[in-house]
Amino acid sequence: MDGTDHRTCHPEGRAQVASHSKYAETANTLAKLAHGQADNLLTITALAARCPILLVPAMDGGMWSNAATQANVTTLRERGFHFVGPARGRMASGLIGEGRMVEPAEIFGHVRVVLGVKDS
Repeated sequence: MDGTDHRTCHPEGRAQVASHSKYAETANTLAKLAHGQADNLLTITALAARCPILLVPAMDGGMWSNAATQANVTTLRERGFHFVGPARGRMASGLIGEGRMVEPAEIFGHVRVVLGVKDS
């Protein structure tokens, strides 16, 4: 860790250590994709892909609203990446805000749209 206290106040008042590494990896992945870095299976696959890519970001609200993250999102949208979310609500950290992963049914609906699947 970076020495920062990553504890958050749980809704019931007790201290809780949030799993920020999960969120950082999501923001980190967006940054890697925006800058063309390919150092893991996900980023290698995305860089080589010639098909639509749908990204479903989920991270702490402060990370999502950070100017660097938003610049990466803008770059990725300009390059044709599709986004769904994040949603507003209670996150894994116990905080409420924008950054929560969109529900799977909504993700599936967006996948159908991106792939051009029409209802029968």
